[in-house]
Amino acid sequence: MLSKIKFLSLAFLFILSSCQGTPEISIYSEPTETSSPEPLLTATLALTSTPVAKTIVFEENTSPNGDWTGKVTVTTQGINKNVKFNLVNKITGQNWLIENRDFLEPENPLDGFEYPYIFKWSENGQHMFYSHLSTGGDGCYVTHKPGGFDFHRFDLITGEDIILQTTGGTWLVLSPDEKKLAYVQDWDSQLTILDFENKNMQVIPLLTITEVQGLVDTIDHILWSPDRTHLVYSYSWGDCGDYFVSNIIILELDTLSQIFLVENNRNGYIPIEWAEKEQILIKDNEDNQWWLNITTKEIKPVNN
Repeated sequence: MLSKIKFLSLAFLFILSSCQGTPEISIYSEPTETSSPEPLLTATLALTSTPVAKTIVFEENTSPNGDWTGKVTVTTQGINKNVKFNLVNKITGQNWLIENRDFLEPENPLDGFEYPYIFKWSENGQHMFYSHLSTGGDGCYVTHKPGGFDFHRFDLITGEDIILQTTGGTWLVLSPDEKKLAYVQDWDSQLTILDFENKNMQVIPLLTITEVQGLVDTIDHILWSPDRTHLVYSYSWGDCGDYFVSNIIILELDTLSQIFLVENNRNGYIPIEWAEKEQILIKDNEDNQWWLNITTKEIKPVNN
């Protein structure tokens, strides 16, 4: 009886197991994306190229006998500049390097940069006189030729460079024998004569001129007489290089006496050459040329 009960129990368990069945097993795999490989990151190097140096001839001047050539060159490379000043003798090959200066381009163009220029070759062929100017300024009341910031005498034979005058002037003029310098320190300052041999400086007091409202008074166009006994200069009223009311004054160097040759004249006369003892070549503000007699003060057209 007991074995029968066991048999029925086992049968019941077998039937129950069959009803539940075998669970299904599903295999799921995540879809995979097919992608191209990542591109390799490449670093592009920004190469900074060196600016090309450009050189221009800024000033060139040949001696009267043709033996010497003075040249001022300006080299620009980016913000870097160089000014070089040398003299070359085409006969002997002698090359004097007078100046070789590096500097940076000024941020403000009005500041400009300083450069040398040949003022004059000496009559005896032994010396060269030079000065310095600037490219800066507003183009109006700036120092220009024949002015300068200093005054040098360079010996072409020995290479000796002597500074004859350290502060320069708005107008510079050598005496015919090249032993003295007459100059005006500033546009309306006094006339000064410097003797190179004894270092004596002679300041000439100015004559009083009639004031003209709205114009600027300037002293310039200084000339030596051929015999070195007199100076003539212009003391005029104008604006930015134009002369509207002029005075031409002659100075006797021995006595320092001064006389008006032209006074308060509206033609804007200025002296430009003194080659003959008794008359001076002048021009008006329309560039017409005239002869001025220093004794009679008479003014005549050049063509008459």
